Amino acid sequence: MNLEIPQSFNKAVEFLRGLGMRDVCEGDWCLVHFTAREPRGGEKGYVYITADGLRYIGWLASRGDERAQWLKQALLKEAEAKGVEVRRRLEQYFREGEQWGTVKTPFERVVDIDGRRMKVRVEEVEAWREKSEKTEHLVVKIRAKVVEGNSEVAVEKEAKFFKSGGMIKGYVIIHAGAEGGREADYARTAAVLKALDVERWNRKEGEIRLTGGALDAFIRLEPVCADLGICKKT
Repeated sequence: MNLEIPQSFNKAVEFLRGLGMRDVCEGDWCLVHFTAREPRGGEKGYVYITADGLRYIGWLASRGDERAQWLKQALLKEAEAKGVEVRRRLEQYFREGEQWGTVKTPFERVVDIDGRRMKVRVEEVEAWREKSEKTEHLVVKIRAKVVEGNSEVAVEKEAKFFKSGGMIKGYVIIHAGAEGGREADYARTAAVLKALDVERWNRKEGEIRLTGGALDAFIRLEPVCADLGICKKT
């Protein structure tokens, strides 16, 4: 979203940087919050806030930062002048940012997987980056216990995300050698994903495939948000 505030270009950029927003960074999983081009040669400059930048503003404003709160309201007012749909999308980005890091472990949830009722206790979650020659994976490790009837099974899974063609993709491996076999491992893994508010996935041979929506759900978890350095003012 283009930022239109009554300040010079340099002051606008300094203002955003003062909020901890980044216009440059390195790495596949580094979040750029805004881009800017200085006016030159008679051409107008611009300051453009990315979707991740809008989420960051929502997160920071919800933590009581007065400057972020002012900017949020200014952007909402600007969006309202552009139409109901523009304001609705902007409000959605702010809400997503407000959810960052709000879920603490451990917690329990009851979910339904193909008509089977399971209780999931998510005990620990952590995240890190793994860099290879060709790509950089973002890894989310989940430790949980899944209870179905009189059976309780410990589950430890790694969801690995990568970027391909501008899209976020991910996967979780399903093991045939797990307790109860591949089908049981799939059902327990699906239960854990559902407990983490992952709404959609695709099952393939030997794995569950995830989209960027799964990562959005994981970022609501305080440990993931903290480990990835998203939920902090830079």
